[in-house]
Amino acid sequence: MQSSGYENYEISNFSKKGFSCKHNLNYWQGVDYIGIGAGAHGRLYLKNENQRSATVNYHAPEKWLKEIEINGNAIQKIEKISKQELLEELILTGLRLENGINNKLFLEHFNKNITQIFDLDKLNKLQDQGLIEFNEGSLKICPDRKILANEIIFRVCEAVQ
Repeated sequence: MQSSGYENYEISNFSKKGFSCKHNLNYWQGVDYIGIGAGAHGRLYLKNENQRSATVNYHAPEKWLKEIEINGNAIQKIEKISKQELLEELILTGLRLENGINNKLFLEHFNKNITQIFDLDKLNKLQDQGLIEFNEGSLKICPDRKILANEIIFRVCEAVQ
């Protein structure tokens, strides 16, 4: 793919320069999104709440439409996402990206820097092993270690303080 001019911007996705899937990048970068349509799901901070929620709409189109007509929405379920679950989700999705996780993500969701989220000795050990690239501004999997992504993501999650 790369020899044909495609960039590997996410572990399982390639695109021509400037044509990466912005829709999916929002998921992987922890951006809020609203589920619209039967069976759709969302991840967002609801009004006046500081805990992120996961929403799921009714799956059956007839039920979805009926709920829209009656209630103005078709949300079947809203679950609060714990800070730990959110952190693991952001690590899992963010480390799939070529550019990894930017410190801005941790500040936005937790009001903490990378250095406050992780045990730096553990991250430095992963870096010394050539598995990740880490500094105060970002954290990513080394390009030649993507094949080990699941194991690396697991180890990064273990480095959370």
